[in-house]
Amino acid sequence: IHYLYDKAAWDRTHEAAVAKAEADFRWLGRVMKETMQFGKETIAWTQKHLCDANLRNAAPAKLIALLEGFAERQRTLYAYGVLLPVLDFGNYSFVERNLKDILSRKVAKHDTARYYHILTEPRYFSFAQEQEVALLKLMAKYYSLKWRRAVLARDYGRLHDVEPAFCAALRKHAKKYAWVYYVYMGPAFGPE
Repeated sequence: IHYLYDKAAWDRTHEAAVAKAEADFRWLGRVMKETMQFGKETIAWTQKHLCDANLRNAAPAKLIALLEGFAERQRTLYAYGVLLPVLDFGNYSFVERNLKDILSRKVAKHDTARYYHILTEPRYFSFAQEQEVALLKLMAKYYSLKWRRAVLARDYGRLHDVEPAFCAALRKHAKKYAWVYYVYMGPAFGPE
């Protein structure tokens, strides 16, 4: 699959979205609510028409209609999904800039950083962040200069002979987090 990038089209889309958001700050909230609502409706539609339906003996025309309905819903969700990245397109930071502006006007100066942190930092790690923290903890558990030399001097296949406990822990870690780096193209992440 080749992805085409038309910067001029993305620039125009960015400018139009910023103009709408700046003209009416409630617009972005409405679009996000629409996105959530349409996402819930799409999940319900998919559950009913694809997951729970017995399509074994369905006519080809029905299957094609279901595929087209699903594809149309996916297109709409994708369009909704690119809104925030389009607003923050290129070097322009719409969300961050406006949040800082609002906080500077509405919050005492000594509280601005705390409010910014509350509004922008996720409460929980993403799965990728969780994987990185778990890997750091694994390294901290085994780390010493002797261990470091052993790890750097051998490939994974030969490392097992001198560091079997570490290799077992790394294999367990890789199995749990194998898909973190997989995304759309393989192969899955492994200890090697």
